[in-house]
Amino acid sequence: MNQHFDKARDAFLNVLSACVHHTPFNNPSLSFDEWRAVITLARAHNVLALVFEKASEDDNFTELPEYQQLAFETMSVVAGQARRTEVFLSLYKQFLKEGIHPILMKGLICRQLYGEYCDHRPSGDEDILIRNSDYKTVFHILEQNGYVPEEKYKNVTEAQLNELHEIVFSSCHTGLSVEVHVNPIGKESSLREQLNNCFDNVFYDYIEEMIDGIPIRTMNYTNHLLFLVLHSFKHLTGGGFGIRQVIDILLYTEAYGEQCNWAYLHDVLSKLNADLFMIDLFNIGNRYLGFHISISSNPNCPDELLKEILDCGIFGNTTQAQRTAIQMTGAAIQGKSTEHNSKIKTFLYTIFPNMAWMKAIHPELEEKPWLLPVCWVKRWGRFLAHNKANGGNLAAESMKISKRRIELLKKYDIL
Repeated sequence: MNQHFDKARDAFLNVLSACVHHTPFNNPSLSFDEWRAVITLARAHNVLALVFEKASEDDNFTELPEYQQLAFETMSVVAGQARRTEVFLSLYKQFLKEGIHPILMKGLICRQLYGEYCDHRPSGDEDILIRNSDYKTVFHILEQNGYVPEEKYKNVTEAQLNELHEIVFSSCHTGLSVEVHVNPIGKESSLREQLNNCFDNVFYDYIEEMIDGIPIRTMNYTNHLLFLVLHSFKHLTGGGFGIRQVIDILLYTEAYGEQCNWAYLHDVLSKLNADLFMIDLFNIGNRYLGFHISISSNPNCPDELLKEILDCGIFGNTTQAQRTAIQMTGAAIQGKSTEHNSKIKTFLYTIFPNMAWMKAIHPELEEKPWLLPVCWVKRWGRFLAHNKANGGNLAAESMKISKRRIELLKKYDIL
């Protein structure tokens, strides 16, 4: 990283630290260009509203020519989030009236941890986990309220439902999307299925949080922290994740860590090779974001993880090169091997993903598995079209991103 970016990066982390801890922002004055670099990072990580509020304590920031535009954007983000929260709580009340008790994951639960800035932490969707047997009722409630599922999921069968990760319902009127999960992590690969199996008991071992007078059912503190960590861990093995997810984990640990079963957490995470990942997140929080979380062992590679997080942006899928790199990284994980032909296997998995992976994109394969070759051909066609649109450099750029992430995954013994 160059010196200019280093200064902007440090200021970005400092202003986020001041915001989440509700402390004054103390940072050497930045130039306009440096502040613009901070804003670029804030947009990439979808934390512009959080950054704006604290950055406004700096005179140089308030003198930016685009300051009023940034203020308008922030007000829009805050108002929009407040409205989406209100709409979701109304929906949740309707679920309760029908005897449905969805498990709310992250989203609103995490936003409450930001205190007065809860609506500055935007979330375009809410994630709920339901039993398969409740899906028809949930579908009906959402449909009655103007929520439309993704086209490929409009007529989901029971067989498809057993294999799916989530179905997204969206409303163009409210701006809210509801991600209806039938399992928490997904089953697209053996690793994700392992992660998913950690949450078999969440419908029986839960807690309720009162939010605006509504009893919201969610995972117990230990399982929810485990879910937040493994959710980010899952994203690390794909497109990556942004600083917002890191802050969610740190705030949740700070708020509920004393109520968590740490022996259980470390045992589960170590079996999944995710223990060092969590420790590195805590190290990042302590060194760069003003947290004071007890760490049980030495960190692994926190600086490299932080660089990957900052480079990724919120989901690591903004550009076509990033989206293609997700497929390449996923192929490397599917084809994990210590043999000399592992690169060949990775290449084969990239162009011929297995059935489980393809079902996540083409749910019709559950009942029509013979369409797999057709789906592969469509996949190749999309890649060729995108490669042409990117001047023929898509493959090289995607491989560069994927190689960087694969090297990081090796340090966590995932590959």
